[in-house]
Amino acid sequence: SAADCGRLLEEIYEGACVSEGASEEMLGLLLDQQRTGKIPSGVPEGVVTANKTGETDEVQHDAAIVFGPQTDYILCVMSADIASSEAAVSTIQEISAMVYDCLNPLG
Repeated sequence: SAADCGRLLEEIYEGACVSEGASEEMLGLLLDQQRTGKIPSGVPEGVVTANKTGETDEVQHDAAIVFGPQTDYILCVMSADIASSEAAVSTIQEISAMVYDCLNPLG
């Protein structure tokens, strides 16, 4: 579930997932994610994200730690029974942008 993914990312962020060393290694893997077309695409260029995507013909998911200039946060978005992958990805990007703007408003 999105809540479970969020809890896992929170433990990684806090260095408390298995151990501090394991958390750092997991964070490194998430920071190296090559699929950045969902949550990371909704934040300004240069903002660091650590994410993990999931997709099939029926679903589009992304879970991320976003390292904002004012506030770091975790965002998990999962879809089901989608009619269009493109529309689902676009919706994830829009949600990401709205959350970013709310938590990291321009000064």
